[in-house]
Amino acid sequence: MTTEDDAALLLVWVHGQVDGIAYADANARDDPQWSERGEERLHTLVEYLKDKVAVGTTHTMGDQTSCYLLPAGVAEAERLMRIRDVRLERFDIAANGLISAGMDDFPDCVVTVRDFALSPGAVILYTVLTPQEIDKAVSYLVEQKLATTLAMAESKIVAIKLTPQGTICGSADTIDVRKFVIDQQAGIKNQFNVFGNGNQFGDGNTQNNTFGYDPNQLTQFARELLAAANTADITDTARTRVTESVAVLEGELAENSPDPGRVRHALERVREVAWETLPAAIIQAVFTAAGLM
Repeated sequence: MTTEDDAALLLVWVHGQVDGIAYADANARDDPQWSERGEERLHTLVEYLKDKVAVGTTHTMGDQTSCYLLPAGVAEAERLMRIRDVRLERFDIAANGLISAGMDDFPDCVVTVRDFALSPGAVILYTVLTPQEIDKAVSYLVEQKLATTLAMAESKIVAIKLTPQGTICGSADTIDVRKFVIDQQAGIKNQFNVFGNGNQFGDGNTQNNTFGYDPNQLTQFARELLAAANTADITDTARTRVTESVAVLEGELAENSPDPGRVRHALERVREVAWETLPAAIIQAVFTAAGLM
């Protein structure tokens, strides 16, 4: 394991030795599980935690392995223990790790469940996620359309592939699957600003009578939406509906002098079909790509 992993485990050990009391001392050299790592390794780990302001040291009589917990160290140790011990936290590690593993294989985005189970992504403070925990996370990703099933064996999913929605989730600076799903279910579609003149494009919004549009902007939007529909995990019927509605919009935009009313009507139809057939996260990505956010 890395110095970071070992230091995290040491911090949790110190917390346990002093019952989480700040400024209480502990010396890992006195414990067999740590002493076998050697004085130099222990000193490295203690210094690492010291740099993180998690522990302080006294170096009494040249001892470089004795340390005491600082308040920040207490909080960090307790956070690490929650991640290790709380079922929901372990689920998050599994789900986020599977998405991360898929992004490591971009653009194929294929994850073999067994490979993930044997990877560092399935380990928390030297505690390995159980097969049942990983299977639940895999099923959740498929149910939420962040992944599709590639292979099964004995009624269990053994390989998955991230969907476009899954890659959007995986492209975030910090992968948080549950938050991503909750955000989509909360109705992100109501937050879309389409036009700079104040018109809104989303459920519950009202259009004013000064409808305006940029034909180039809308043409880009139509292309991106069509591309998304061609790769999304939706039925052929749904894909055909999107394609047909986009074709009508593109036809209106191709006129020498596009009629604002007809364009607005075609755009509204595209909107309705998109929200009825595509995952919200994909639509959000299309809006961003077309510059309509």
